[in-house]
Amino acid sequence: MSEQAVGQIHRPEVWSSVASGYDDAIAPLMRPFAVATLDLLGLTGGTARLRLVDVAAGTGVVAVEAARRGAEVLATDFAPGMVELMRRRFAAEGLDARAEVMDGQALDLEDEGFDLGTSTFGLIFFPDPMAGLRELRRVLRPSGRVGIASWDRTRTGLPQLIGAALARVVPDLPAPPPPPWAQLYEAAGLGQALQAAGFIDVAVHQVVHHSKLPEPELFFRRLPDWTPPLRPLFASLPAEVIDRAAAAFGDVVGEHSTSEGMAQPALIGVGARA
Repeated sequence: MSEQAVGQIHRPEVWSSVASGYDDAIAPLMRPFAVATLDLLGLTGGTARLRLVDVAAGTGVVAVEAARRGAEVLATDFAPGMVELMRRRFAAEGLDARAEVMDGQALDLEDEGFDLGTSTFGLIFFPDPMAGLRELRRVLRPSGRVGIASWDRTRTGLPQLIGAALARVVPDLPAPPPPPWAQLYEAAGLGQALQAAGFIDVAVHQVVHHSKLPEPELFFRRLPDWTPPLRPLFASLPAEVIDRAAAAFGDVVGEHSTSEGMAQPALIGVGARA
């Protein structure tokens, strides 16, 4: 990932501007992993009342699911646009959940105030993901549990299919250097990071869900509308190259799909505060 793309990830106003598009296109792909994370943490309907904090919550996929299961939820994100969308959703559903603008690397929260902490495909992109993990540990009560979802770069999923489509059209496109958080995209690295942050009983689960993209070519063309890190790359490519890459993406999605859809491999790391 280029330095310019990394800069896009770390600008809250950029993510605010894509909140609606992200909610339409990406959030539905995230929901199965939100369900899996909460299942692994043992948050099921009818359990005792638990307090959960969701960090880098995006448009609230985990937060909504957790509140529906009976948790008292605080969802945080550094992008005001994401937070406003969550607030509207919580109010519309009458959920016991609130959303606040916060930097997940320095949460404005009391120590030991939550039973559960989560971050699905959010904390892994922090400038300092270890700071985010330490903050989650700080705000959890003793024996409180954490769940972190990350993409699995060792298997083929949506990020790899996007890269494969681009490679077919622009074979000499330079390979980006691994981002600072690359270790979290592998099971061993995610587990080691959780342990280094002070969590115990750490386990990393490989999870695969299948998703269908009814219009993969349109999905590809609109990637910059909900994935800001790709904007610099797309802006540098001529329109005809984007057209060919979109067609190539349709091909690779078809090649890697079954009747259930395309595989989405991810990692979910869980642990407990001592």
